[in-house]
Amino acid sequence: MYYAVYLDEWFLRNLVMDYVLLRMINRIRGCSATRLRCAGGAAIGAAGSCLMFLLPSSSVLLRTLLVQIITNTCMVRFGCRVRGVRALVKDVCLLYFCAVISGGVFQVLLFWAGPAGARAFWFIAASGYLVIQAGFLAYEKLFSVRRKIIYTVVLCADGKCRKVKGLYDTGNSLWDTASGKPVSVADSSVVRELFSEEMLRELSEFQSTGKLGEDSPWISRHLHFVPFQSVGQSGILPVFTLDYLCVKREDTDSVVCDPVIALSMGNGSFTGNYQLILNPDLIDR
Repeated sequence: MYYAVYLDEWFLRNLVMDYVLLRMINRIRGCSATRLRCAGGAAIGAAGSCLMFLLPSSSVLLRTLLVQIITNTCMVRFGCRVRGVRALVKDVCLLYFCAVISGGVFQVLLFWAGPAGARAFWFIAASGYLVIQAGFLAYEKLFSVRRKIIYTVVLCADGKCRKVKGLYDTGNSLWDTASGKPVSVADSSVVRELFSEEMLRELSEFQSTGKLGEDSPWISRHLHFVPFQSVGQSGILPVFTLDYLCVKREDTDSVVCDPVIALSMGNGSFTGNYQLILNPDLIDR
């Protein structure tokens, strides 16, 4: 008895499934890997699974284990931007856990999809991804779960930098429609060490009048207002861009150029533990 394996089909199937798994890991771990990087990691995993059929070996089991362990490690290392042996081991273990969970979902969808084929495969892959993502959202919504992780963040502007504590909170959905970028909210004390007294004075006047001088340095930082709405309150916040910010993490540093920062109006959102509320889209990219 023998089986015919078409490597192009096998590669495509593994590519899609590995991409789903890497996106799950990124969401659970709060990794900063982009979708393109996840796709690259999935391609590594799919290529490794094809290599399993091409390598000669007297032991099929040994060949499978070696290829899968090496391939999955490389896939997670690249697809999740993991640094450090400890973090890599955690994410590889999480990969196998997610594979078990998603496998159950895919089996249920396979029952409803009917006979195997290209159409059934794409239905299962797309539906499985949506079901898993919906499960994450429902869990956070029903049980009021918000991932609250505090990172060390370095904010830089005009050659000055300040290190602050940034709260990663999925509740921050503030978005700047003018630039099309996510907005992080900073405590008013943060800007005092980044800008000159003259700029701080102009910023205070802008908050009162909404006007800037023609030669104001804030023009180059795109100072304007954005509306916001939170629990029990709404209004507008002044927003501007910095040169860059760097989120320091256990496995990797994430640098964002020209980040949009909103200035808190003293609404009591901050505690002594953090001075910045990070937009989750800066992390989940």
